[in-house]
Amino acid sequence: MVFPKLTKWTSCAQDKPALTIVNNPFLGKLQFPMCTNQECISGVVIEGNPLLSITELNQIKSWCINCNLQPYVPACGLGNGPFSVQQFVQACAGQQIIKQPQGFEVTIQSTE
Repeated sequence: MVFPKLTKWTSCAQDKPALTIVNNPFLGKLQFPMCTNQECISGVVIEGNPLLSITELNQIKSWCINCNLQPYVPACGLGNGPFSVQQFVQACAGQQIIKQPQGFEVTIQSTE
């Protein structure tokens, strides 16, 4: 998503973030080209978006105050392993998006 003319974004509700994007498997870009200072956006929650790069998150951080920006970690936060099937199932319980680490294959036997 690109917001080409946005210069300021604040929440309409007190104690609520202006922008919340959580577990969006399709979001690969989030840009605000007209933002020039750290007060451009007030209050953001961005986490669990597997296609959104750390570079994008760092750029968002540069013009945002009160931000909660969490990079996506594959395997439900376990990263590149090693981890057991039990650890994987516990970590991924209730998750909307489950993505294995790049270059890894996750196989769960029905007996485990």
